[in-house]
Amino acid sequence: MPAVTFNNPQYLWFFVALPVLIIGHFIALKFTHKKAVKFANFEAIARVTHSHILSKNYGLLLSRLLVIAFVILSASGTVVWYIGQASNFDFVIAIDASTSMLAKDLQPTRLGAAKDSALNFIEVLDKKANIGIISFATTSVVEIEPTINTLKLKEALGNVNIKRTGGTNLGDAIITASNQLLNIGRKQNPELEQLENNDKAESRGKAIILLTDGQGTIGEDANAALKYAQQNNIVVHTIGLGTEEGSIFAELNITNLAALKTKLDEEGLKKIASYTDGRYFSAKQLSDLSSAYGEIASITEKPNGINLSIPLMVMAFILLLIEWLLVNTKYTTIP
Repeated sequence: MPAVTFNNPQYLWFFVALPVLIIGHFIALKFTHKKAVKFANFEAIARVTHSHILSKNYGLLLSRLLVIAFVILSASGTVVWYIGQASNFDFVIAIDASTSMLAKDLQPTRLGAAKDSALNFIEVLDKKANIGIISFATTSVVEIEPTINTLKLKEALGNVNIKRTGGTNLGDAIITASNQLLNIGRKQNPELEQLENNDKAESRGKAIILLTDGQGTIGEDANAALKYAQQNNIVVHTIGLGTEEGSIFAELNITNLAALKTKLDEEGLKKIASYTDGRYFSAKQLSDLSSAYGEIASITEKPNGINLSIPLMVMAFILLLIEWLLVNTKYTTIP
C-alpha cells in the first residue's frame, strides 16, 4: 500500500494559514458588498460582470486554497512510496565489531559466527551483485568497497577484528553503508562491464544488512541516518545476535570489566528495519543466522519513492495562471 513521507515536515505547519485565508475571503466579501450597494443599477453590474451580483467566489477561494496547499506540500518534500520489483540487490554488510561480539554463545564467537555466515551469503548470492563490508563500534571502518570480486570479499571478512574501545554507533554505520551503496552509481566500476548497460545497474535495489548484538550506545538517535537511507531508496535489514536477557563474557582483560553483560535491543532493531521497509531477524543460534541471510538473499522487492515537489509546484503555477485569467475576466471587480 502506498505511503507518504515528507523530507521537510516542518513546513507542514503553514497549513494553519488555510483557515485564516478562508476567514479573510469572507471578510473581503463584506467590504465588496458595501461598495456594491453604492451602485443604483444592479442589472448593469450583472451585465458587465456576466455573473450573479455579489457572488461568493467559491471557485477563486478553492483555487487559492489549492495553490497554497500545493506550495506547502512542495516545500515539505512530499514523497510517495510504493513497493516494486528490483532486478536483485547490491548489499553492504555492516558487522558490529564492539567488544561484546567476543561472547561465545555462538561458536566460535559472535563475531566469528557473523563472519562465517556472511561468507556463505556472499557465495550463494547473484554473481552480479556488488557487496561491500564495513565494521563498526564507536566509528565505522570500510573494510572493502562494494565489489563483485569474491576473493577480495573473503579476504576483507578475514580482516574484520574486534575494536577494543567505544560503543555501538548504529547511526554512523547506516550513513557509511548508505554512502558505499550510492557510490556504485556515481563512479564507473570496471567490474560492472559484464552488465549490458548502466540502466541495469540503476534498476538494482540497494540494501544494508546491519548485524549487531547490543544497543546503540553512541549516537543513539539514528533517525537522521534512517531518513538519509530512505530518501535514497536504501533498505535496511537488521539481524539481532543474542537475547534480550543478555550474555556474560569475560574476554576483555580489563580490571573493572572482567565480566560484562550485553543486552539486545530487539525493539530498536525492529524500528530501524521497519523505517525503510526492511526486515528484522532474530539470531539466537547459528541456524537462525544462516536462515536470516538466506531470506534476505531471496527478497526481490524494494521501496520506490516518487518525489512530488516539482509536480506540485507546477500544478500551483497552473492554478495561479487560471486564477489570474478568471480575476481579469469572469470575476472582474467593478470599482
